[in-house]
Amino acid sequence: MIDKETKILKFYMFANSAEINPFLSTLFGTLGVNTNKFCKEFNDLTKNLPNFFLLTVNITINGRVISKFKFFLPPVSFFLNNLFFLKKVKVFKKNRNYEIDLKMINLKTLIFIYKLKFLNKTFNIKSFKSFISLSKSMNIKIVY
Repeated sequence: MIDKETKILKFYMFANSAEINPFLSTLFGTLGVNTNKFCKEFNDLTKNLPNFFLLTVNITINGRVISKFKFFLPPVSFFLNNLFFLKKVKVFKKNRNYEIDLKMINLKTLIFIYKLKFLNKTFNIKSFKSFISLSKSMNIKIVY
């Protein structure tokens, strides 16, 4: 149950990048929460993640204390959009040669993304097929 003193904050922050700045100082200062403590805890929790991960951060504050702290990894589409590579391919169509850019991703990279999203779970072929389907729907070709 949420009482009058409980506040829930939701914002976005890059992994391992919490530092005292005007945004965080204003956000936590108006609520009387220790910004230094939050920065240290956030950076400790996200130190093993790459810095380019944009995380969704949910914080529950009771009075002047952070009682619950959660962060969520970006969606799979974020990883696919940031980890594909372009390859120029020649295409022959209607008696003309064209050069197009194909978006491609390595199967090893796709498995890496799967392991990031499902950290402690065993490999499930159905959920991995959904990763393949998503990459295909984004016009990203999988290279073996």
